[in-house]
Amino acid sequence: MLASSTPRAVTRVPLQPAGGAARPRRRVVANATPPAQPSSSSLLAALPLLRLAFPAAAAALAAGALAQVSAPAAFLTGAWGACPCPHIQTAAQLIGAGTALPAAAAAALASAAEAGPSRLASPTYTRLAAGLAAWAALTAAGLTLAAPRLALAPWYKGSAAAGLAALGAAAGVAAAAYAPGGAQAAVGAVPATLRTAATLDRACAPPLARAYGGLSTAAAVGAAYAAATAAIAAASPAPPPVRVVLAFSATAAALFAAIATGVLADAVARGRGGASTFVALAKGGAVGGGVAVGALAGMVGRGGRAGGVVPLMACAVWVVALAGVCGWHVCVGGEAV
Repeated sequence: MLASSTPRAVTRVPLQPAGGAARPRRRVVANATPPAQPSSSSLLAALPLLRLAFPAAAAALAAGALAQVSAPAAFLTGAWGACPCPHIQTAAQLIGAGTALPAAAAAALASAAEAGPSRLASPTYTRLAAGLAAWAALTAAGLTLAAPRLALAPWYKGSAAAGLAALGAAAGVAAAAYAPGGAQAAVGAVPATLRTAATLDRACAPPLARAYGGLSTAAAVGAAYAAATAAIAAASPAPPPVRVVLAFSATAAALFAAIATGVLADAVARGRGGASTFVALAKGGAVGGGVAVGALAGMVGRGGRAGGVVPLMACAVWVVALAGVCGWHVCVGGEAV
C-alpha cells in the first residue's frame, strides 16, 4: 500500500517503564487540515459581480469628489444639511480631493477583475482591495455616527449607505477570496504595505521609490493623528456631527493614501512603475494633490483656516509633495527614476 502524502508531525508522549523514570516515546500524528480555500467555481462566479461593482464605484467616487470640490456649499447644504461655513467648505473640498486615489484604485481593480482571478490574486491588488475595504468602512462609520444629529438628505443617506456597503463587500471579496493566503493575507496586507514603504532600502531604491516611501510613512502618521481626533470626537457627549464625519473621512483618506503610495513605492523599487495600474494610481494622486493644493490656496486667500495650524501646515506640505511626486511619476513613466 502506498504511504499517505499528508504532512506528519512528531510529538513526544511520556511512557512510564516498569522500573524507572518516564522516557519520551515518538508518536507520528497527522497535522491539522489547512483552512479550506474557496473553490474555483465560486471564484469565477464572483467575477461578474466584481466587474460590475468596481467600475460603478470608480464612477460614483469620481462624481462625488467632483461635486464636493466644485460646489462645496451646495454639497454641504443639499447632501449633509450642514452650514456651509468657509472652513467647512475647505474641509469638504480636501475630503473630495482625497477621494481621487480610491477612485483610481477602484478603476484598477475593475481592470484586474476583467483580466481574471490570477490578476486579482497578485499582492498589488490584494493591498489595494484591502485598503478600499478599510476606506469604505471608516467613511461609513463616520456617516453612521453622525446621522442621528446630521440632517442628511434622504437621497444621499440611502445612496451613500448602499454604495459604501457594496464597495466594502466587493473590495473585501477581492482581497480575501483571491489572495493565496485568504482572509489572513487580506488582513495583513495593510500593515505589510506600510512596513514595506517604511523599511525601503534607501541606498538601492530609485529616488522616486524613496519619495513614495516617505509620503507613505508621513500619511500613516497623519492617519494615526486623524484616527485619534475621530475617536475623541466620537466619544464626546454631544460632538458636532460635521466634525465627526470630517474626522472619520480624513482618517480614511490618509490611510488609503498611505497604502496607495506604499504600493507605488514597492512597484517603482521593483522596476514596475511604468505599468498601467501604477501610472493610473499616480494620475489619481496628481489630480487629488493638485485639487487639495488649490483648496488650501483658496482658503489662505480668504484669510481663513480649517483645523489647527500645525496639522494644516503638515497637510499642505504633504499634498504639495504628493502632487509633485505623482506628477513626476506620470511624466517619466516611473521607469528607474
